[in-house]
Amino acid sequence: MNTFKNAKWELLIIIHVSLWFLTPAFGENFLWLIGSCNYEIPMVLMLFYLIFYKNAIRGKCVNRNLMFIFMAFLGVIVGASNEAMGMMALLISVIYIIISLREKQNKLWMLIGVMGNIIGVLSIIFSPGQGIRLKNSGGFINILGIIKNVIYILNDYFNYLLLILLIILVCGYIKRKEILDKRNIENLIMTFGSVISVLMYAISPQMSKRVWILAVILIVIAMLKLVKVTIKDFNIYRLMAITLIIAYFFSYSVACSQVNLIRGQYFVREREIEKQKNETEVKLEPIYGYTKYSPYSEQGDLVDENIWPNTAIAKYYNVSKIVKK
Repeated sequence: MNTFKNAKWELLIIIHVSLWFLTPAFGENFLWLIGSCNYEIPMVLMLFYLIFYKNAIRGKCVNRNLMFIFMAFLGVIVGASNEAMGMMALLISVIYIIISLREKQNKLWMLIGVMGNIIGVLSIIFSPGQGIRLKNSGGFINILGIIKNVIYILNDYFNYLLLILLIILVCGYIKRKEILDKRNIENLIMTFGSVISVLMYAISPQMSKRVWILAVILIVIAMLKLVKVTIKDFNIYRLMAITLIIAYFFSYSVACSQVNLIRGQYFVREREIEKQKNETEVKLEPIYGYTKYSPYSEQGDLVDENIWPNTAIAKYYNVSKIVKK
């Protein structure tokens, strides 16, 4: 969302290594092609969309006719890209609009962008595929289930992001007067958005670790904004970056071993498919992920023979049916 004025390689390293350590399903989000397309591309679009709202409350955007068309189009694209990203973009952009109204910086294109966003979100919520997926997962849960999910999610939130939260609390306390200024209010918005982005899944019967990527990126943005306000000496960022690089190389071997394990399992699977190619159904062991750096979850990649992982693999290898052994 923003950069330090003198930021070079140090800030880039801090961001990337933070994602490396903090993302609960790093492999599924960044190494799995479908995961990266479903989460990273919408994330970039969402942040790009929100830049215009952030600049608007700072008086950097002018109310031109071109902005009406552009923001309407961008709002629809962001809203329809991913359920969580679209709804979070909608929530955060509405917060920016409220701030702009309080500052008497009314810009009609901001409302046009939100309307486009709403259209995009509704298109993905009411799509036929969304209904089928919700039905397969058991539909929405009851009030008691939502309360339990909220408790579980908050517990996981503190487990995953406790260090970042402590940094935010310390920096926020030190600079408690400055962070309420509209130039620095972004950290509060991003922290709020980070928590809400995972709590919205409390109504869902299922919540994969992949969805945490949005909460992680938003809280990292909030942390960097607060650190920027608190620490002015850029040599400290350089020291932080070097320390994180050292820690990264110690953990890199874990990720490599997991990827090599997956590679070995794929070779075994292909030999099994070749042996059973003429059978009416091919029986395979699922490929499991044992660390967060695996592109597979701990539940494995094969489920029911009619679910998409099974049918997609069967189509790829040109066999009639694949079932879980």
